[in-house]
Amino acid sequence: MEKYLITLLLKGIIISLFFTVNIAFVVPAHLTPRLYTMSDGTSITLIVTGDEKVNWIETIDGYTLLADGKGYYNNTIQPTTNNLIILL
Repeated sequence: MEKYLITLLLKGIIISLFFTVNIAFVVPAHLTPRLYTMSDGTSITLIVTGDEKVNWIETIDGYTLLADGKGYYNNTIQPTTNNLIILL
């Protein structure tokens, strides 16, 4: 019984250390505004925010944008489903 508890405790410590180390090495994105040119030649200043696991693009005014696959960045809304939807 004692051996089982020690093994269980050691497994818990190892799992805790794994998650602690994994979170400790998250690198934040640079908040430097960058000039992007869309496919029609229009230029827009964007900021990449977040980290290497979760990131998104915002305007300098704070609006969240999504790329539409055609070379354009579009405004978005976030309904109650927590998914971003492109405003056309």
